[in-house]
Amino acid sequence: MEYDLDYYKVYRYIATDQGVLPDPVYWPLIGETEDNEFTDDEFAPRPGGPETAYYRVTALDTKWQESDFSDPVGSHGYYRPSADQITDINDITPQYLQLTANPNPFNPSTSLTYDLPENAFVSLKIYNVTGREVATLADGQRLAGTHTLSWDASSLPSGVYFAQIQAGEYHSVQKLLLTK
Repeated sequence: MEYDLDYYKVYRYIATDQGVLPDPVYWPLIGETEDNEFTDDEFAPRPGGPETAYYRVTALDTKWQESDFSDPVGSHGYYRPSADQITDINDITPQYLQLTANPNPFNPSTSLTYDLPENAFVSLKIYNVTGREVATLADGQRLAGTHTLSWDASSLPSGVYFAQIQAGEYHSVQKLLLTK
């Protein structure tokens, strides 16, 4: 144990595809603590929950030198932002890029929703398992906020596909399962 540590910073990433941590990931700071304990009041751990919260920690010493990130640790459960964070649903601007698909698995169409933290040029493409592009759903400038697009895959065979979104410096991939 190091005795010159002053406090810790806690970072969290919420993933909707359990067991998959995309790389790179933007890790927003969610809190600080002087103890070796931290409670995330916005995430309720529950085995089999629809989301996975991944956490990383850095330590700051008394000279304000910050350590590297710890390895990520994940927990399945339910993410629920606290009431004081949400004032008007129309005024919410996400802090990081997140891509989700609902339903997933799907047949023959699914809705892809992405939260864009800032105005950016967005490219959202679908690839099959061999890496061949099979659809382009977005390719242009978009405003910050939440966007939903529908993908009809009725002309494609059953299998695993990947939705890849690139928005400015942000990047995210969502695995999709088409079942027929």
